[in-house]
Amino acid sequence: LTGYGGGFAVSVGYVIARNVILYGELYDAFLQIPISSDIGTASGGIADGFGPGIAYYFGESNIYLAACAGLALIRFDPDLLPLTLGFASNVSLGKEWWASGHWTLGIGAELAYGRATTSDEKWTTATATFLFSATYY
Repeated sequence: LTGYGGGFAVSVGYVIARNVILYGELYDAFLQIPISSDIGTASGGIADGFGPGIAYYFGESNIYLAACAGLALIRFDPDLLPLTLGFASNVSLGKEWWASGHWTLGIGAELAYGRATTSDEKWTTATATFLFSATYY
């Protein structure tokens, strides 16, 4: 199943050392407009997940590298396959700019991978995403 989609994530973290943040992330990713499918008549896919992550900010530039790994609930077309528990991870690189005393706005890119197994199928997902972020410090 390939196509176009979107997503949303919320992360809450704590600075453990200069420029290093540990965080927990909840996310939702969806495939809204499939352009091809090799699993029949699927109209889209959904992945909801959570897990711990770590981010490193390179000095005062507000450029960051982050990674997160955890569990995901994956479903392709609610009528086609049941909800499946699997593994998901992502790595992102981005840049933030100060918008006020406590807020930054930023852009970035993310690569994500997921894997889930049902009784008769093994599913893998791989995505590349452009990010927009708002961070409160």
